[in-house]
Amino acid sequence: MSECLLDYPHAPVWCPACWAEQQQDQVITEMRRANDLKEQELLLRDQHDDGWRPAPKPVRYIPPMTTPAQQHNEKGGIGIEPRHKSL
Repeated sequence: MSECLLDYPHAPVWCPACWAEQQQDQVITEMRRANDLKEQELLLRDQHDDGWRPAPKPVRYIPPMTTPAQQHNEKGGIGIEPRHKSL
């Protein structure tokens, strides 16, 4: 339904055509608002762009956690012996 067929005053919620028109109007209004905000952002960015940027946060190295058994393992490496002896 693309045209309102009700001939009396009504809320858009009761008429699919009026509801679609109201939703479209809201979408257009918000798109214009988003464009205005983006334009303001770009103007401010151009006015205050002196090439300075904050330094990136330093990366802090955290060593992996080890258990006491891992710290005192004299053998080291991985076990290659079979777990089960067959036959």
